[in-house]
Amino acid sequence: MWNNPGGFDGDFSGTTGGGSGGGFMNTTAQFGSPAAKKERRSQNIIATTVKCILDCQEESFTIEGMEVNMVCLVGIIRSVDISSTKISYTLDDHTGVIDVLRYPEGDAEETNENDALAEGVYARVFGPVRSLQEKRHILGFRVVQVDDPNMITTHVLEVIQQQLMLKKLKSSGAGEGSGPVLANSSLLSGPSVPGGSGNSDKDLVYRVIVQGSSSESGISKAAVKASLQRKLAADKIDRLMEELASDGSIYTTVDDEHFMAIEST
Repeated sequence: MWNNPGGFDGDFSGTTGGGSGGGFMNTTAQFGSPAAKKERRSQNIIATTVKCILDCQEESFTIEGMEVNMVCLVGIIRSVDISSTKISYTLDDHTGVIDVLRYPEGDAEETNENDALAEGVYARVFGPVRSLQEKRHILGFRVVQVDDPNMITTHVLEVIQQQLMLKKLKSSGAGEGSGPVLANSSLLSGPSVPGGSGNSDKDLVYRVIVQGSSSESGISKAAVKASLQRKLAADKIDRLMEELASDGSIYTTVDDEHFMAIEST
């Protein structure tokens, strides 16, 4: 399977353009108007492939006409370049090769080379697709080593399942509206805050959401406020949750008032 230069045994049901290798894992995703789609599209997370990203001809990365904010990729790190400002990986998922850029977290001004993964290991990457001089790359919000080979196969199955679900929803007319999210993934652990400093109010809100993300619906905004009512004002929690949603650290689940953390996916 991994020696097939065309990808994971093909291009996943023959979808062309931006449609291959993406879709839905959460079958309970809510759908709304185009306005709702625009409002919530920044909170979706899609498991996909490098080929899908590179084949997309749209200015922004889309799958089945839906703009995608954050992707999940699994592949081998072919090269690592460490500078004072960032860590650059070359990721090969057997469908294509793409650069992943990882910048210092929180208040750190320089890259810690001890944070870099080694060449030749499998890694799982979460981050938005960006373009620089007409070349696409991934802004790596989270890059973690994959130690269990079964997790590699799990990612392939997630990509296939999500694509099939997306096609089904689109053909039934239910696919218009808010973006999908990736749920029930088993590779991430630990409550570290993507880009967090470890002691800010934003980190505090994030940790509450991580701890409350044990169910499929996640944690409600009201529950977050109740947990932090003696530490943070309600309006500040609203603002911090908006920031976390915008940078892809959390996303909505069953409605606009329930959230789940990326660490819990």
